[in-house]
Amino acid sequence: MPLRYVPAGQFQSEHTDFITTLSFSPKGNFLAAGGLDGRLTIWSTETASLLHVVEGHRHNPASFLSLEWVPPGENHIICGLEGGTVISVTFDTDLSVTGYKAHSLHLPVEHLALSAIARGTVATGAQNEVRLWNIVGEQWNIISELQQPPTVGINEGSEEIITSLQFAETKYADHTLLVSYMHHGLIFWDVATSERKHFMSIKTLSGHTSLSPDYKYLAVSNLRTGFDLYQLETGEPWGCLRQAINTSLRVPVKYIHSGFAVMGGSTSGQLNIWDFSTRKILQTLTHHDCDKILAIDAHVNTGTTGGDLFMIAAGVSQIGSGESSVQLWRAVEIDACKGVSAGQVATPPPRELHRKVDI
Repeated sequence: MPLRYVPAGQFQSEHTDFITTLSFSPKGNFLAAGGLDGRLTIWSTETASLLHVVEGHRHNPASFLSLEWVPPGENHIICGLEGGTVISVTFDTDLSVTGYKAHSLHLPVEHLALSAIARGTVATGAQNEVRLWNIVGEQWNIISELQQPPTVGINEGSEEIITSLQFAETKYADHTLLVSYMHHGLIFWDVATSERKHFMSIKTLSGHTSLSPDYKYLAVSNLRTGFDLYQLETGEPWGCLRQAINTSLRVPVKYIHSGFAVMGGSTSGQLNIWDFSTRKILQTLTHHDCDKILAIDAHVNTGTTGGDLFMIAAGVSQIGSGESSVQLWRAVEIDACKGVSAGQVATPPPRELHRKVDI
């Protein structure tokens, strides 16, 4: 039976500036969100309760710009911050935070990627620097720093700005790191040798990219007209998903539902889900018109009681309001959601006591 997403909880009043990154834990039991206010919040997706807060220095907080859960457990997160810093956060009976200098002091670590091909391999991206690491326990060992992208006529004189990092298996290398740039296209790196294997031209300014689970297609959030789809192996355009964009903000894009759908962030409160094959909108998750949705994630739990559980999270912010929240959505069968407005805002249950640590 067809599914429709309905509001399942709103996590609010903990972030006072834009939410820039969020992610479900590997089994979907937790959701972590980081923002420009220098806070990392960790929530229970079942109860919508706040469990932990990690906060930067009170007088000069460092913005949280990227985060990744470290599988297979659900108690370890790594986060990229301003000032070239990466922190490791673990929580169970105690909340522990360890920091590392991964890049130059003036560079923000906006991008992180964990390899599913070689456990312990991590890529960090800070403006124009890309570094590969091997993590053993709490020890970060640098593998290599990758070279700058090539300059061609179309991007000559343009600033080198990384917009995404993703690991994949490609025809160029079994273990490939894909580095996308705003002006300099997509670079394929062989992780084993740290050699540049291929360059793929992207016709528009790239704000963010997402790789399909089968490594065959790339979705590009362009800074002009919405989202573009490419065949990864050939570099040929495969289609466009049109959406109004505010060119001053980079909007995220993500393949969901095992690659059968694409979800895009928004600068106008409309979180669209497209069918990948037909490129038609399946559903619009409606927020307020002035909301900026600059962080998104999706998760599916298979084999749960009552069937598969599909969830979407959106980091919702308003310019100048001083408030941001995370809206959680769950998919239900269409017959079960009659009378429920797609734009309805759910009220979360009372919060439980949570633990807070300053860094």
